[in-house]
Amino acid sequence: PVLGWHQNSNILSIIHEKKGEILLTYYLLDKKKKTSKPIFELEKVLDFDYSDDGKMMVFSAIAKGQSDIWLYKIGPNVEIRLTDDVYDDYNPRFVKNSSQIIFSSNRDGDTIKFGIDKAKIGATTDLYLYDYVNNNKVLKRVTNTPEVNEIEPTPYLNGDYTYLGDQNGIINRYLVHFDSTISSID
Repeated sequence: PVLGWHQNSNILSIIHEKKGEILLTYYLLDKKKKTSKPIFELEKVLDFDYSDDGKMMVFSAIAKGQSDIWLYKIGPNVEIRLTDDVYDDYNPRFVKNSSQIIFSSNRDGDTIKFGIDKAKIGATTDLYLYDYVNNNKVLKRVTNTPEVNEIEPTPYLNGDYTYLGDQNGIINRYLVHFDSTISSID
């Protein structure tokens, strides 16, 4: 099972499999009651995060044998696939008031391309920011370190992020700081 806390800290969310079906189970701490509902289209959920308002979740999930990022609207029980390619996408987290998603991926470029069968797949993972609200298919690369894996990004303070990396052969926590005077280099 994959566990996570709802934003109000009173609901423990559990995503698990039961008889071949993916279920999202909520355990209400104050009422000591649980309810479950199915999640369709997915074979396995690897990781998830709640939006700031608690009305959406972002998943790293496997469907048709590939891991992609999915947006899940809790009320209507609707899943929206945000990436659909051969690259492995993991550890999604909402950032910037839930208007963007940071995640790790072994993609070779910064553009989301749907349905690519033959692509250069990286051997290691880097971190990317995705502006899903504006449906911007060009990702902002947060890290670019060949032969180093960066995983489990977490929002920190003032737009900074922490992540785990194996740069020196040992997994350490690193901090990414964006310089506010340079927004991009062409």
